[in-house]
Amino acid sequence: MFLFKKNVILFNIISFLSPFLLSLVYYNKVTFVSYINSLFVVSIAYILLTLLLIVVKGGFFDFFYSSFRKVFKRTTRQGEMLGDDIDTMLLPSEMSKFRIIKPLFTTGMTLFCIMLLCLLFYYL
Repeated sequence: MFLFKKNVILFNIISFLSPFLLSLVYYNKVTFVSYINSLFVVSIAYILLTLLLIVVKGGFFDFFYSSFRKVFKRTTRQGEMLGDDIDTMLLPSEMSKFRIIKPLFTTGMTLFCIMLLCLLFYYL
């Protein structure tokens, strides 16, 4: 558990430095407006990734995954199926525990709130 918290702290540090790097790479300089723009891009990317992980964890793609497995299963000339049985294969929602959802969402929302505060400061 301690290693996971240490990784989350490192992830947050990288996440807060990434808008500066993105602004420097994309705009070739760091201005307040370019920082706000890159902060928006990074925060929305984190939030969308979090929403995608929640959808996968909820089992939305399980039906499609198992259907494609049944359609594209490989068979021999005698009609026997090669490889694992379809019923014993893990579904996408069962493959991982998705422990990163909460830290990813809090980091994305924190970056989004910082972006909103920067916009408020910019327009006032």
